[in-house]
Amino acid sequence: AWADAHKTLVFPPLEDAPGPFTLNVTTPKGGTITVSPVAKEYEKSAKVTLVAVPEEGKELLKWTGDATGSNETYVLTMTRNMTVSAKFVIAGELIANGTFEENTSGWTLGAYEGSVATMSVNTEKACQINITNGGTEQWHVQMLQAGLVLEKNKKYILSFDISAAAQRSVFVAVGEAGGKYTKFLEKDVSVNNNKQNHAFEFTPTVEVSNARVEFNIGLSTSGITVDNVSIREAGSISSRLESKSFAPHYALVQV
Repeated sequence: AWADAHKTLVFPPLEDAPGPFTLNVTTPKGGTITVSPVAKEYEKSAKVTLVAVPEEGKELLKWTGDATGSNETYVLTMTRNMTVSAKFVIAGELIANGTFEENTSGWTLGAYEGSVATMSVNTEKACQINITNGGTEQWHVQMLQAGLVLEKNKKYILSFDISAAAQRSVFVAVGEAGGKYTKFLEKDVSVNNNKQNHAFEFTPTVEVSNARVEFNIGLSTSGITVDNVSIREAGSISSRLESKSFAPHYALVQV
């Protein structure tokens, strides 16, 4: 910004603003934030302690705004007017933004070998993939999320809601995002225009610090809609009843 490049001409310089300052705390979904001390305004360099308090069954994913990190207690130093909020998720959830409340943040759409596809979030807050050219292999169009940490020999459940514009097959997998690309779950799912709930149990054979979940949707121009994507330890799937528009009428498949 011009003021940053010419800060000696700004009176007073931006980093030397004398205060007092305001703190705007936005109440997040899934929990609350306590502030101490509470004040209408704070003097320069004042310390403010913020505590994220999740609702039952939720946990803090991260602070947002002028607070950072994922510790429930954060001490903010007031150097300007600041805004703070927090993001809470279902406790134990490994997928980031699986309900697409934050648009497509955390998700990647790959279109390879001449395929053409777009990813967006519709009015129902579900992820919608439109495909113009599906290529010649299922992996030519991939919706995925990487960076998952999975423990060896621990049972997990991948669950999701899915529908398609027309009858088609979707290849769903969980595995390594690099190296040998070892797969721990591979499943062909038949999809139509009725939303279906699916859940598959899997057990990693190795410790993985960069796993990924992928929806392979090439070979067809029939787009898909995906929502409520979740990976959790087996035994905790009941907590997902708190997620958006979830109806637990799927049959759990062990692989």
